[in-house]
Amino acid sequence: ADTLISCDIVNLVNSVLNDEENVIAAVPREGPLHGLTKEGDRIYADISISFNAGFYCINLDNWRQQGISEKVKEVALKNRETLIYKNGSQPPMAIAIGERFEHLPPTWNVAMSDVEEVTDEWLEETCMMHWNGPFKPWDAGAKKQYYLDLWLQYGTQVERKQHNHVHNHHEHEHETDNDDGDEDKNRHNGRNFLIR
Repeated sequence: ADTLISCDIVNLVNSVLNDEENVIAAVPREGPLHGLTKEGDRIYADISISFNAGFYCINLDNWRQQGISEKVKEVALKNRETLIYKNGSQPPMAIAIGERFEHLPPTWNVAMSDVEEVTDEWLEETCMMHWNGPFKPWDAGAKKQYYLDLWLQYGTQVERKQHNHVHNHHEHEHETDNDDGDEDKNRHNGRNFLIR
């Protein structure tokens, strides 16, 4: 992951998504959705506040009850007919959720590329550092490095190696995405909960 968490996450889990309305809790960002095409901007112009999916909490019970997986799938299928987004998996979820999410304090998703200076006070206040964008701290060949010293306290860098690997879908047949069977593992205070 391209994040470092420096606050007690249990306190966060206990304080968010305690209603039946919100599906996720995330740090809001104003302006049009990121990663949309001009057509996508036109269709979803009514969404004026969204979130970066580098860090968010999900109430899985609310997610299922509101059919968010189906809504995300519908957006992805719509994109095959009319190109409305072009950047990975974040736009479909942001479109499906819209503006209906609980807002976390900005300290829970700080873009390291936007940080001007790291001070002791900043470190004390910041709960999650996010190396978003294409330049990752573990990539020794990255053109830009943001506050690499912070990352190296917990991780290492690697050189990129080119290899020809043909992905075989049978390699992952044993991996299932069945969170219904393991709900107790995700339960916290009686709530089905996930943090990404």
